[in-house]
Amino acid sequence: SNAAWTALCDQGWCTVTPSGTGNGSINAVFTENTSFSPRIAYVTLTVAGLVPSVVSVTQAGTSPSLSVTPANQDVTASAGNTDFSVLSNTSWLAVSDQPSWCSVTPSGSGDGTITATYSENTSTSSRTATITVSASGVAPVYVTLIQSGQEIPEFFIHLENIQQTAPNTMEFDIFILDNNPSDPLDFASCQFGINFNTAFLNGATQTAGMTTIIAGSSDFPPALTPISVNSATSGLIKIAGRAPTGSGSFIISSVAPGSRVARFRLTNSLPFAENSTPDMAFTSSSATSPSYATRMAIYINGVNTLQTITPGLNALVLENPLLNGPPTLDVSPSVQNVTYDAGSVDFVVTSNAEWSATSDQPWCSANTSGFGNGIITAAYTENTFAARSANISVSVSGLPVVTVTVNQDATLVKTLNLNALLEGLYQNNGIMNEAHDENGLHFGYGIADEITVELHNAAEYSLIEFSAANINLGTNGNAVVSIPPVLNGNYYITIKHRNSIE
Repeated sequence: SNAAWTALCDQGWCTVTPSGTGNGSINAVFTENTSFSPRIAYVTLTVAGLVPSVVSVTQAGTSPSLSVTPANQDVTASAGNTDFSVLSNTSWLAVSDQPSWCSVTPSGSGDGTITATYSENTSTSSRTATITVSASGVAPVYVTLIQSGQEIPEFFIHLENIQQTAPNTMEFDIFILDNNPSDPLDFASCQFGINFNTAFLNGATQTAGMTTIIAGSSDFPPALTPISVNSATSGLIKIAGRAPTGSGSFIISSVAPGSRVARFRLTNSLPFAENSTPDMAFTSSSATSPSYATRMAIYINGVNTLQTITPGLNALVLENPLLNGPPTLDVSPSVQNVTYDAGSVDFVVTSNAEWSATSDQPWCSANTSGFGNGIITAAYTENTFAARSANISVSVSGLPVVTVTVNQDATLVKTLNLNALLEGLYQNNGIMNEAHDENGLHFGYGIADEITVELHNAAEYSLIEFSAANINLGTNGNAVVSIPPVLNGNYYITIKHRNSIE
């Protein structure tokens, strides 16, 4: 320019050199654009007597950013919370993929903190929650929370093998397993409290004696087996133990499933409710009346020491199966092939209902019944004839009959017992002389002759179905012939013999 000029910007975020004379420059100073959108400032230059000149400054928008630290947080098995730091210039969302035990701050804007709150991990296995932090226009960030498991207990008390044995009866085992074979578990005493859902009793009255110990079922010495069971308290089974008998009395097994305390039987006065579960669970060692604590004491360096029992940690119920559910039935194998000798063979029944089995053959006995899983033992007699089969029908009310088969081989031979007295060798009283030659007995002591036995077709005598030669005929007239099992018709018997030896 060759004159004085002024400059004016229309945006507060952009300031310019206000004036000058002649040639020069305008310096435009702008602040940071924290928006994601670009923006424009117009600068108007004015010289008296001339049309104003307008120039512009276009500033780019900022880019969204997101970072979360640390990438991983390791926490203990106890319940608690921990924080992750967020650095961002935009709003963000946070989501945990394990909401059942790990919840997080759901959202924020700009820099902030995500607090992850987690429940106690009652398992001995560690678990991981992945937290996804996302914002528009930027890749999501993933961080993890790893919660350690409980320390493996020195021992497990576990209830298992729950089996329904009748519509109103079920049985179960209690075991104690030593988890540390290098340090033998020297047993002192125990007692058990077991909670259950009374709904499965189907409205029947709960009685003190409805749960019993099955005699002879314990691995423990008699002086340490449970002394009594009481089910008088609603929804609770109390199993009382005996007094300790001293260190070294019994060492708990470290081989799974452990030492069986006993097997127990619960008998209801009514069939269990359909499609119900007992929902059994041990009480803790800190339970108080009217509950009943589960307790166990062991000898440590000879001192009787009470242990802490925590349900779900070292006191476990491994199953709570469906009782009186929809009936099921499977029998295996479908076919058993056996030899002609007498014997027995087993079929495995897998069921949850009452069943019965019947055989369609008198030589195969398999008539039995049961409830739930069981064994059908099919006992069969010796087969002295052709191959044969017996069908065993297994029935459950409301289900198709399942049929399994026993196939028994034919006998390898049939025995034909004959008595024939030869006139030329006959003495008296049913006795014949042995055949002699110039050297004395020709066939040996007690043998009158060697004969040939032929079986001729009963309808056509000229057709010989079978022939056996060199059969010893005893001086008492007895001869034994083995014939093939396939011969099962009517035959004429022809005996060929000699009256003298030449």
